[in-house]
Amino acid sequence: MDPAYLALTGQESCLAALRHVVQSGGFGHALLFASYDDVATDAVASWCTARIVCTAKLSDPCGSCAGCTSVKRQDGLMLLQTTLGERPTYAVDDIRAIRSHLALRAGQSGRRVVRIDNVDRCTVAAANALLKILEEPSMDVTFILTTASSARVLPTIRSRAMLYRLQPVPRTTMERSLAASGVPTSIISTVIAVAPGQLGTAAALVASPDALASAQSADATAEKLVAQTTTGRFRTLATYLEGKQEAGVQRQQVRSLFAAFARRAATDQWVQQRLGRLLTGLIDLQSNSQPRLLLEAFVT
Repeated sequence: MDPAYLALTGQESCLAALRHVVQSGGFGHALLFASYDDVATDAVASWCTARIVCTAKLSDPCGSCAGCTSVKRQDGLMLLQTTLGERPTYAVDDIRAIRSHLALRAGQSGRRVVRIDNVDRCTVAAANALLKILEEPSMDVTFILTTASSARVLPTIRSRAMLYRLQPVPRTTMERSLAASGVPTSIISTVIAVAPGQLGTAAALVASPDALASAQSADATAEKLVAQTTTGRFRTLATYLEGKQEAGVQRQQVRSLFAAFARRAATDQWVQQRLGRLLTGLIDLQSNSQPRLLLEAFVT
């Protein structure tokens, strides 16, 4: 079972809209994909990248032309993908490196793609530097930007990109897709419970029992925290982190818990009011911030 493939089947409406854009004249110079389902976001962004550089006149990437081949072998002139890795934010030098890269051509023809994952995590200086590039787009370059929340992206950057919000996948579609992939019914109910509407994430959890167990524990804790008073929340957090003294282990636990909160963002007002703190906390987790202090700041 391929989580990325299943994630695409759950986003047919988005793919249909992108195919229509292709048929009507091209992708434009910037696209922004927003979703809490990281697997689905990556799958759609990768599909879009392949379709942009594909030279075949088809609605989907052909997978065999010179453009598709260049993406498969990660040809730097055709595709520049910028990711954070273990860093908390993008610095202005990251964006300057992109500008320098775009000055290279080496006589190569065809469209090029610059992909920036988690674009909401640009520093102010980096965001402003990116904005300048988007204000003066190269005719042969398309930017593909991803984010968990479009509200965290600089408004002027949002205004210069075509925004696609990936939609939650209906439960019946998730059940049907997972079952068709050979996932046992008992597990289907379990993964949907911790990743409602997120077919890509659900498929990834099926493939990793340890990740599924961690997600279940985090989801149960998140459910308790939403319903408790402040005093009760501190007790629940103490229990959740009990025995996990290593900072690295605690960070992973907190990351799982924040992911559980993010899954509840569409239905829980308490979580919605704290989304800004949640995303800030995720950034701070990459630094030396104490995981327990971040949790306590979030739940109060």
